[in-house]
Amino acid sequence: MVNSALVGKSYQPSVHEVTAEAVEAFAQAVGDPCYSERGEVPITFGTVVATDALRPALHDPELGLDATGRVHGGQEFEFNRPIRVGDRLTAIAHVEDVYKKRSLNFGVLRVEVHDRSGEPVFSVRSTMIVRDQQ
Repeated sequence: MVNSALVGKSYQPSVHEVTAEAVEAFAQAVGDPCYSERGEVPITFGTVVATDALRPALHDPELGLDATGRVHGGQEFEFNRPIRVGDRLTAIAHVEDVYKKRSLNFGVLRVEVHDRSGEPVFSVRSTMIVRDQQ
């Protein structure tokens, strides 16, 4: 069962230096020519930053998003500006909501990402679903 007492909890920040090499490798891995053709960071690069920030929450035994029965229920990004090569991004995950529907437990995690000046770059909301233990 997902622990609703942890709504509002924040996890340790993760820091990412957005390098041309990392973006190029990501773009090639996902088959997105934006970077190599136009020098743009693919919008999906945000998943790299968000995933590292989410890891502590996803593995927090107190929160209870058990990996053996967890399903990724959805993800929503909201961008304030594009990610750029040279950005130093700090991402912090928060437990935004926990609720239950029948035998399914939902944990909603939000990651806020800021640049080195503290300006918001993007946020992502991820919904995880865990079935009740039998």
